[in-house]
Amino acid sequence: MASVGGGASGNSAVAWLRDVLRFPSRRFDLDTELPQAEIVERLRAIVEPGSAFLASFKRTNRLFSGAVSPDGFKIRRLRYCPNQNFPVVIGRLEPLPVGTRVKITMRLSRSIQVFLLIWCVAMAFAFVFPFLLALFSSTKNGVNFFALYTPLEWIGLVMGGVSFAYLVGAVSFGVEARRARGLVEEALEPTPGPRVQRVLEGGQPRLPRVARFLLVGAAAAIVLIVGIQSFIAGSEPFRVAEGYIRSDPVIRSELGAIDRVDLDRWKSAKIKYAGSDGGAAMFALRVAGNRRKGVVSVRMRKNRGVWPVSSANLREADGRVVDLLADAASAETTEPVR
Repeated sequence: MASVGGGASGNSAVAWLRDVLRFPSRRFDLDTELPQAEIVERLRAIVEPGSAFLASFKRTNRLFSGAVSPDGFKIRRLRYCPNQNFPVVIGRLEPLPVGTRVKITMRLSRSIQVFLLIWCVAMAFAFVFPFLLALFSSTKNGVNFFALYTPLEWIGLVMGGVSFAYLVGAVSFGVEARRARGLVEEALEPTPGPRVQRVLEGGQPRLPRVARFLLVGAAAAIVLIVGIQSFIAGSEPFRVAEGYIRSDPVIRSELGAIDRVDLDRWKSAKIKYAGSDGGAAMFALRVAGNRRKGVVSVRMRKNRGVWPVSSANLREADGRVVDLLADAASAETTEPVR
């Protein structure tokens, strides 16, 4: 299959980098031996009708979403969820004496175009406008604009903001454009490529892309939460708090001998370090005694490398709350002197 224009995909790192840094727009032609009717039939087999957003809720194994007509198509690649950086692929079919020429245009979606326009306008007002004011007046409302930045620094800020927006848009577009082009080329080969062939053979439809995205996100969140809680459960302040709970006479009198102390995974837990000698910690611990159970909320402040308990209370199963430090202090003051 012949390719004309559009920066043919290269395999070297330099060719890849040059391609993804180009302006986010592509125009090229693909010449194929397939007749026009067969191209339309094959594309309809791998394109989910409708928008990418709606297609994300369907159980499908198709590679694109969009519309295919007898003389062209307008499609976008499907992934786990709609991605506005995926290029819009517009194709027009032109018959040749032998085969078909497919004239393809890839562009940014309208929403990304609007976002980039708003970004550039915001950059103009945020940087260019104050810079122009500074050129005509060294002060405005008593503020010296050049006291913070020189003119060259202002220009650098403007160029940095514009370059950032361009790189984000161009690189993400370039990477996805190469992937979309590869799929289109597979579909136009006389013998379809492996990814297209799997769809044409009627493979088992996959879960909706939104469902897959949510499942992956939920799994990542669970791993993150378990990792944080494991870190807290193995930390020094947690061990100090556990020792305090096991030795506190008020807790033992309320719950009995302590059998188990665990981090309450459904309540917030925080550990903050301030250098080597300072810090703060807060967490809730589920405590099981031989008579009853409860939840102990502990706050600690690290002082000179030591983690003393600054406040602690016990919430029993019946809802009663016991201020452990206050009760302990009261017990000490009322204890008779022998």
